[in-house]
Amino acid sequence: MSSSSSSHFPFFGCIGQPRQVLRRTCYVPRISKDVTRGLPKRWRFVHGCYYYSVPPGQESKWDGKKTFNLGKTLPDAYRVWAARIERGEKTLTIAALFERYALEVIPTKAPKSQTENVRQLKILTEAFGSASLSDVRPVHIYQYVDARSAKGQPPAGRSCS
Repeated sequence: MSSSSSSHFPFFGCIGQPRQVLRRTCYVPRISKDVTRGLPKRWRFVHGCYYYSVPPGQESKWDGKKTFNLGKTLPDAYRVWAARIERGEKTLTIAALFERYALEVIPTKAPKSQTENVRQLKILTEAFGSASLSDVRPVHIYQYVDARSAKGQPPAGRSCS
């Protein structure tokens, strides 16, 4: 076919044009290999390695880096990430978490809610205060609720009296 015949039918796009022209004018989308799909937040896969983008202010926990190399394989990356996360969590106790909540969140609430939250935190601190945050499991919470209901006290989250 001559190039003049293709100019008569511009609406056909690539049909009837030589192969060289097909490569330049027809767009065929490439299949994306999105390896970051399904990864935890702040994870990236770049140049064959998994990287963690460190949240601002936490660089000291990640060797002073903003982007931390987790490893080449996904199991290695999870292993390194879990070890780093656990190391940071072991130092935090439930009492420290409650104290931070009392300083940052309770002042933003209504006055009656503030007094109720302070009263509830005292009760919960007696039960869980010395425990490490990573050591508390759901079974411990269930045991606490069972013990409170055995005493005849309501186990609901709103009424920690």
